[in-house]
Amino acid sequence: MQRNLLLVSLAMIVAAALSLSSCGGMQAQSKENLLSAAGFQMRLADTPAKQTQLQAMTQRKLMPHQKKGQMYYTFANSKSGRLYIGNAQNYQRYQELAAQQKVAREDYMAAEMEEQEAMDWDMWGYYGPMW
Repeated sequence: MQRNLLLVSLAMIVAAALSLSSCGGMQAQSKENLLSAAGFQMRLADTPAKQTQLQAMTQRKLMPHQKKGQMYYTFANSKSGRLYIGNAQNYQRYQELAAQQKVAREDYMAAEMEEQEAMDWDMWGYYGPMW
């Protein structure tokens, strides 16, 4: 009985995590926050010409570009009307922050699963519908 409850709880946690991670808007916003924290500059598409060019770019994906022998990276989001531009140093910092965020997310999920495993539901009595 307790094992079944654990499996159901785990399934619910995984389903919740998957549903949250599949939200494209939330992922784009999280990525934009990381880009800003890494030093990428945000530029608004505040003219029709900029909006047209922004829409033509690869969307919500970091893309490398070379200009005058320097490597630059862009992240276009036409839904928010924003373009993020960074150099190689910003890109490296972004990768570090993204790795830290992934580790933190994994630690959180592990802690949640440990808490579910440690809970002694039988001690608290019946936990089904009360009606």
